[in-house]
Amino acid sequence: MYVACRSVDRGQQAVDDIVSQTGVSSSQLPVMQLDLASFQSIRSFASSFKQSKHLVYELIFLVSALLEQHKYGNY
Repeated sequence: MYVACRSVDRGQQAVDDIVSQTGVSSSQLPVMQLDLASFQSIRSFASSFKQSKHLVYELIFLVSALLEQHKYGNY
């Protein structure tokens, strides 16, 4: 599984939380920078991912900002 996020630092914090709560190895959760609001970022991510020779079986989007807006009715 890859963790793709705008901020690599925040992505790494999420990985650290996952590792501490599940015991899974952090080597199984590589963090990659991806800003969906930037076509350059998307192309860079796609190029890097393609070079890794891994396949995409599923995409899971966790959009915490949208969830927070929904939670407080600010959508």
